[in-house]
Amino acid sequence: MSEKDQKLSELSEEEYQETLREISERLGLKILPEDHPVYQEPPTIILKPLSPKKSLDRNKDEEEEQNSN
Repeated sequence: MSEKDQKLSELSEEEYQETLREISERLGLKILPEDHPVYQEPPTIILKPLSPKKSLDRNKDEEEEQNSN
């Protein structure tokens, strides 16, 4: 079995890390070390704020007009 045909679970830790580096380079991703400060921050979710209710109602009215035509 060639090295490329091996399952990730069968690789040594060094081979596994090298495979991750190769994949991340191809995808343009950066792997951060485990001691990177970003891992000390609490998880954060950023949500897009909703538009004011008036604009939502206006959008519904416009859709209803288009559907009736």
